[in-house]
Amino acid sequence: MRLAVVGATGLVGEALLDLLPAAALPLEKIHALASAASVGRRVAHGDRHLNVADLEAFDFGNASHVVFAVPRAVAARHLPRATAAGCAVIDASTVWSADVAGPLFAAGTPGGSFSGPTDAAVVSLPAPHAVVVAEALAALQAVGRPLFLGLVGMRAASDRGRTGIAALARETADLLNARPRQPTPFAQQLAFNLIPGTGTADAGGALADETAVARQLARLLDAPDLPIDVTLIEAPVFYGAACVLRVGYAGPVSVEQARAALAATPDVTLADPDAEGLYATPVAHSAGGGGLFVSRLRALPGGNGLVLWALADNIRHGIAGNALRALDALVQGGR
Repeated sequence: MRLAVVGATGLVGEALLDLLPAAALPLEKIHALASAASVGRRVAHGDRHLNVADLEAFDFGNASHVVFAVPRAVAARHLPRATAAGCAVIDASTVWSADVAGPLFAAGTPGGSFSGPTDAAVVSLPAPHAVVVAEALAALQAVGRPLFLGLVGMRAASDRGRTGIAALARETADLLNARPRQPTPFAQQLAFNLIPGTGTADAGGALADETAVARQLARLLDAPDLPIDVTLIEAPVFYGAACVLRVGYAGPVSVEQARAALAATPDVTLADPDAEGLYATPVAHSAGGGGLFVSRLRALPGGNGLVLWALADNIRHGIAGNALRALDALVQGGR
């Protein structure tokens, strides 16, 4: 495998390069690509560093696989160059797109994984919250097929890349020091606040990114008619895709059976409270790590459903880790 990482100096690209040394991939060469402004920089890859090359000048004929971890506008310009060169492409740029073409990947989910060969030129990655919910529900398949889903997700500042992290840090410092708030990528003050969405809602009251996550979940769960309600809230945290999930079933469900299914699933941690009664949080559990954490598991009133708190690192698990699992699936399928 000759792998090109487009966006190597961004949060997702750096996380992917950090995860690659531990992966069982047949890597022959890694090309770290970014804009001309980053050419000459060095990025960490295990115990060594890679020189960053210019995306504009790169010949994709030198790569067999490409991961695009860049804004959609950049991917729109360069992804066709990669596919024209015959590369297998993992596209992380469409995380807020509902209408992606080709496979939408999240390992282990009914409609979002492939175990055999695929000739798709592009495999798209869903939003981190879609990954978190789909993986949790895949682990709960033994409980039954859901009748409805209700998701309230907390979006971290890093969903907007380094710009979002820097903006939250600066805004927090300014407010603590009684300085006026400067312009940021966020529509309203994020520090010490919660933002319940931005923009114009559709006729049903949903915002575009909420509709995108709902459609991605329907595809990942192979349940096109499943009622899914999504609310996404921007929260003043740097990393993490966390959510409260309500899952309805046709009849009573067993919390004990659900706990057993979650505990038996690799990469899922059933995070019971510690001796002090403290539960899983982005800062203490998921930030900077891999895997999915589930806690606060209980039955819906009436018993015909479950409520749970699920979280994972949005960058390392939700995007970079998912890209790595997609690459492995392609290799196992002969690409």
